[in-house]
Amino acid sequence: MEEQVKVTLYGLLADPISNTPVMVLKPENEKKLFPIWIGSFEANAISMELEHIKSPRPMTHDLISNIIYSFNGHIEKVVISNMEQTTFYAKLFLKTGDDIKVIDCRPSDAITLALKYNSSIFIDKEVYQAYTLSDQKTSFLNDESRYNNWFLDTDEELD
Repeated sequence: MEEQVKVTLYGLLADPISNTPVMVLKPENEKKLFPIWIGSFEANAISMELEHIKSPRPMTHDLISNIIYSFNGHIEKVVISNMEQTTFYAKLFLKTGDDIKVIDCRPSDAITLALKYNSSIFIDKEVYQAYTLSDQKTSFLNDESRYNNWFLDTDEELD
């Protein structure tokens, strides 16, 4: 069985240079961060979940969630499983009854659904070790003036 690192969604930021949304994951009891650049629509979906904002009509992730519920299923966990070139890959572990299906998906979609189901989020240990920012590089996130924050867990200092 592959080793995995359990993480939480630490925040959503806008890259100060490109203004591209960045989803920041953080392992429990560590100061290191794991950033994944995502699209603005995906950041909006995550932000809506974090802020518990309901759309008047079902959005795509709501539709997926409604389908899963209709089959008495739930998201067991999500795993950021790989990176090829500059693209991260994720796996969604969907449980219905005694059956678990593993579904390929984008990390941003997996995280949005994990938030809907309050599911655990993991990163494959090899991927985590290869692409995590070191403690020294994470101190810049404590300077909130550098970023346009959608959401940032500021209760916790990193350095």
